Amino acid sequence: LAGQDPVAALLDFARARNVTKILVGRSRQPRWRRLLLGSFVDDLIERSGPIEVSVLHGEEWASTAPPAPPAVGRRPIDPRAGAGVVAAVGVALVVSLAMRRFAISDVEANTVMIFLAAVAWSAFRHGAAPAAAASVLAVLVFDFFFVPPTLTFVVADLEYLVTFAVMLGIGLLIGSLTSRLRAQVASTGARERRTTALYEIGRQLCGLSGRAFLAAAAARRIAAMYGGDAAVYLGSPPGPPVLVAGDGTGIAADPVAWRPRSG
Repeated sequence: LAGQDPVAALLDFARARNVTKILVGRSRQPRWRRLLLGSFVDDLIERSGPIEVSVLHGEEWASTAPPAPPAVGRRPIDPRAGAGVVAAVGVALVVSLAMRRFAISDVEANTVMIFLAAVAWSAFRHGAAPAAAASVLAVLVFDFFFVPPTLTFVVADLEYLVTFAVMLGIGLLIGSLTSRLRAQVASTGARERRTTALYEIGRQLCGLSGRAFLAAAAARRIAAMYGGDAAVYLGSPPGPPVLVAGDGTGIAADPVAWRPRSG
């Protein structure tokens, strides 16, 4: 499911299919963060209405489970993002100083817009968190170089505090909106790739016959779709399942993959 509000997307999906019960895992957020900012589970319970929500604790699973992958469109913060933020704000500073030095423009509104452009670029290039850092840095640089008395962080006119607040707020908003746009683009691209892969699988399977050929074609497409290994086992009672595709994968080398479970 794709959506800016995960709880709303999940509940819309559930109500459209007359779901009456939702099982959800316990949040891994620290207690203080849940108390201050809330959590997905708390929000889901509050907005679920007549749908029953059951929270699974799963202490044993939580202690051994691997960390969850990043959400679609949310990439880990690149260590080089800090250098990119400093460079963007630095370019904005150089441009603003050059405009004043050569009497092109000394209007403070134009200077503010140049710094906001640097924030927008940081959001587009690096994401929301670097954009927030760029907003704070832009306010500090603007205060230091352009607010009297210059070359200090002292503010002679308290009206500039309003300018700082508005500048910071707009910068954070630009960063958030740009980050959401990037996430939507990434999500749309992922859905398009899955749809194309499913179409190709269906087209190939329609032209093949025999279980071995069908399984091999499906395994190849699934491996390409998810960027990993895929193996297909077919049941052969009363013996164990038989590997018919993916014999060179790590899945096939792991005996747990075919070992029948008790019960």
